[in-house]
Amino acid sequence: MKMQYWIAIGVTAAIIVIIAVFFWGRYHPDPDVIGRLTDQIRLETIKQYDQRITDLNHQLKLSQTAYIESQKRYDTIIKKIKELKDGKDAIKPPADSVELTARFNNLGYTVTGK
Repeated sequence: MKMQYWIAIGVTAAIIVIIAVFFWGRYHPDPDVIGRLTDQIRLETIKQYDQRITDLNHQLKLSQTAYIESQKRYDTIIKKIKELKDGKDAIKPPADSVELTARFNNLGYTVTGK
């Protein structure tokens, strides 16, 4: 009978030791496991950052292209405005009635009296 008690105590002790080791390992993992998890997370983060940088570079190129086109249109408009302003400033009043008649004729109006 005494032997049965020792066997029961041994089995109980073995179960307690197994449970203790399980909980110890669960809360205190191997440093190599932590290193591998850290490396895995780092690699995933690098991959996400690279994808984000690629997307942002593509958006930047599109924005730069749109900006260049917009700048060209702006420069063209400013040039036309300057030409119109210079043309307006170059118009002088007619010196005499002959020049006035010639200007009206050029515009398609017929002068009826002299």
